Amino acid sequence: MTITTQDYEFLTKKFDQLKNYVELQDFRTFLLFNLIDESETMIQKLMEGGSSMRTLLYDQKGAYIYEYALTKGRLVFYVKSSAVADDITVLDRDKNKDFFSQYLSKFEQDRLFTKQENKIGIVRLSSKMVEVDEKNDIFPKFEVTRIYDDFLSFLFDIGKSKYVFVLHGGKKEPNVIFAISILLSNALNQEFVAVQAYIDRDKECTGQFLKVNSQEFTYEHADEIKESTHSDMYHNQYLLMVHIKSLKPY
Repeated sequence: MTITTQDYEFLTKKFDQLKNYVELQDFRTFLLFNLIDESETMIQKLMEGGSSMRTLLYDQKGAYIYEYALTKGRLVFYVKSSAVADDITVLDRDKNKDFFSQYLSKFEQDRLFTKQENKIGIVRLSSKMVEVDEKNDIFPKFEVTRIYDDFLSFLFDIGKSKYVFVLHGGKKEPNVIFAISILLSNALNQEFVAVQAYIDRDKECTGQFLKVNSQEFTYEHADEIKESTHSDMYHNQYLLMVHIKSLKPY
């Protein structure tokens, strides 16, 4: 489908709404987004195992938060959930089996945690980082730099990303699938967040993961990863689909 001026204007208006807050669709999406190590791809993490003890931040305003630092400002990904009881400070994979089995498949658990480090600490706090950014007029600036004709072009161009974001539209609006990176404009001597976007008019990307085969130029959706072989790892890349519910503060 040919990209039009209206497509660019639609995307520009969408990302003008993105300031500091990003509400994720559900707790599973939030948990996976937290657990993936930033230095590895999803399939590497799933095949090779996890690292140190993880933490989840719970803001007293009533949301689990993940502060995604940018060079200028930050994004606060959050989800409103009562997934963890108030009296729990540490989630132990052996002692809290119901919690882990509810949100992660056994294969995901085995690959995202080690046997020695299989706990999640719950950090309860009052975050003031966004207020500090606002006080000092520090806001990320988003610019739509690439729009793709088709979904495969988007997937091939983002390369070895660990995840992509899916911004859900209204009933009469398409979804927007995008990736972000920080760029420097020499002309303006100003940093901005570059947005690579695909307009999903048919709203086909609804799964939790996307399995991309770069040799056969195919992809398929999956709600969870139950198992994966080394051969599967060699030929395929797994992307976490980070589904966004809204861009409103919590």
